[in-house]
Amino acid sequence: NPGVKEFVISPRFTKCAGFSAEGYAPVYDSKTKEFYLIDIKGEKLETEVKGFRLYEILGFGLKGFSDGFAAVELDEKWGFINTSGKLAVAATFDKVTPFSSGFASGLKDGKFFVIDKQGKEIPLEIQGLKDVDRFSEGLATFKGVDGVGYIDGSGKEVIGARFLSGGEFVDGIAWAKDKSEKVGYIDTKGEG
Repeated sequence: NPGVKEFVISPRFTKCAGFSAEGYAPVYDSKTKEFYLIDIKGEKLETEVKGFRLYEILGFGLKGFSDGFAAVELDEKWGFINTSGKLAVAATFDKVTPFSSGFASGLKDGKFFVIDKQGKEIPLEIQGLKDVDRFSEGLATFKGVDGVGYIDGSGKEVIGARFLSGGEFVDGIAWAKDKSEKVGYIDTKGEG
């Protein structure tokens, strides 16, 4: 029957998401109570750490690899594994964002950091820093006492905290809401 398709990977997971550019999909198996990553043949990625939890965003599901790294939680702390299954960034963070544009952000002991692909932790020195979001095109939004601004991968504030909110950059442009509550678009220099 031409309308009937066969499963390439049999249905056996409670939670799953699509395959990343790295060729792996994040899954949760309720029988074994395990999170892991599978390739397109359904084979598990062997990892040096066991019993981890994968990053999960309410309403958006599981997150696997992004920019070559997957966030994993071990003993209530977050780190990252690479596509070889090695723990590339130690699980020492209370909160992390997925890698993008070569960087992630993390919170440890009440202090925010930029994390690079070598595992280097760059402390953020922004007064009144409340949160840092995911990087896009080399910049990440941050929330401070004065509003929302943008940092680069070195942790430098490149667009001051003068917005009520702002989005990720796509093709050099991001949406931003100014203090008058009007929404417009800015470039990577904050000009719009």
